[in-house]
Order: sequence, then structure tokens, then C-alpha cells
Amino acid sequence: MPEQRRSGIYPRSVQFVSRKYALVERWRELNFVPWQPVIEKALGQQFTGLARGSGISWDFGRMRRLGLGM
Repeated sequence: MPEQRRSGIYPRSVQFVSRKYALVERWRELNFVPWQPVIEKALGQQFTGLARGSGISWDFGRMRRLGLGM
């Protein structure tokens, strides 16, 4: 599976019937990424998520990268 990168500002989460998602705004583009508790630390901040294989690495503003297995 190729790497997938999502970056932008996380202004809030959105609860759908099946699952909770983090809304990621970048310019005029909106993306929804599966919400995880670690994302809540980035509320109102710039962040980047990089999906590789079976895990996602999150980079929040000036914070260090956090790796989470899925």
C-alpha cells in the first residue's frame, strides 16, 4: 500500500453513525481522518498524518512524531 499523507489544521471532530472522525482543513479542502485520542492534542493546531503499512505516524506542530500501530 502506498504512503498516504494528510496535513492541515484540526478544528474539531465529527461523529458519524459508524465512527468518529477528525476534520482536517487545508486551504479550501476538507478531509476526514479516523479519530484517535492522540489527535485531540492537536486541536486548533497544524498537524500531519502519514499512513504506512499498518500504522499512522502523527506530527503535531512542533511536537515530536508519535507512531501508533493499527
